[in-house]
Amino acid sequence: MALYCPKAINFTPGVWAQGGSGVVGNFFPWYGSPFIDITAANYASLSASVGLTLGDYWWNNGTMQGCEGNAFMFVKANAALTLGQIVQIDAPTAGTYTSAGSTASKTVTNITTSATNVEVDNWLNCIATGQSVPQMRRIKANTSGANAVFTISLPDYLRPSLPNDQDVWTTTPTNGDPLQVIRPWNVVVGTTAGIPVGVALGSVTSGSYTIVQVAGICNVIANGTTTTAVNAPATLGTLGRVIGLGAASQYAAGWTILPQVANNTAGTFIPAYVNFIGV
Repeated sequence: MALYCPKAINFTPGVWAQGGSGVVGNFFPWYGSPFIDITAANYASLSASVGLTLGDYWWNNGTMQGCEGNAFMFVKANAALTLGQIVQIDAPTAGTYTSAGSTASKTVTNITTSATNVEVDNWLNCIATGQSVPQMRRIKANTSGANAVFTISLPDYLRPSLPNDQDVWTTTPTNGDPLQVIRPWNVVVGTTAGIPVGVALGSVTSGSYTIVQVAGICNVIANGTTTTAVNAPATLGTLGRVIGLGAASQYAAGWTILPQVANNTAGTFIPAYVNFIGV
């Protein structure tokens, strides 16, 4: 029998419900506390109650016309964020498989982790020697520090002998086989070489969960090195801030930042239309 949990698909901006900026003052950033800096414990509660998961995105709509045409996504912040910063997907960490000490359920690596279980719910990817199809397993636990051990399979408590669940490696890797820790919908501050995926809607602690804006009207931060022009494409500068592109076009990249104000003052907010979802 399949397990089922009801899932919310439109998280109404908290600012209206709380009598905040949707009622008095500014509409942006659309969401206020407690939706911006969500602890791991609160995320677990939200996930259990309404099915909220990383990568969920939604368009706001309804009777409050001011919020229509804006889309949002739920992500984890792997760096401290501030209001208006552009974010990008966190890069994977590459490493290798170590045969010594590895078991069917636990994989020893040469990867260094920052804390115990910091990679839980991320993915461990491997193409084992002699295998043409990659294996990707959800990380269920990890040790801290150098030569981290990643748990990919847990005891199956529905069976009397408590065997490992079915998430063990299909083909056991060979010593030295390449591995990658992949972090879907984990974000960091955007860089000049990055691909933007959203706009931060407030101050977020590194390691917390948050809502970012992925389409619609919002405010981004000027980098200050190249002037933005009205309705002319902008791109990423440093520190998650935007710079003007002049006549160059960014549309072929599948994302758009269209400033609504000409600006070259570093650190100031620029109203802009953004679209990071390609629709």
